[in-house]
Amino acid sequence: MKIKQIFNKIIDNKYYFYSLCICLLAISTVIRTHFFWYKSPDYIGFLQNWWDTIKSNGIINSFRMDIGDYTNFYLIILAIRN
Repeated sequence: MKIKQIFNKIIDNKYYFYSLCICLLAISTVIRTHFFWYKSPDYIGFLQNWWDTIKSNGIINSFRMDIGDYTNFYLIILAIRN
């Protein structure tokens, strides 16, 4: 079978399609959890300092400070995640 035929068979059959989606979701979840504790150089160089500042000063006081070069919306997401 050609790849296009296999792809069409998967799309046409809901059972195959949902099975494929569930398998891809499971695989992506396993990959994500495997690297969950990895700290990238970007995180260590920038985000970790911002994160620590938000933790130590509180959410409201952190917005009064100039702790990053991203928008306030991004810092709000960090604060909520924190």
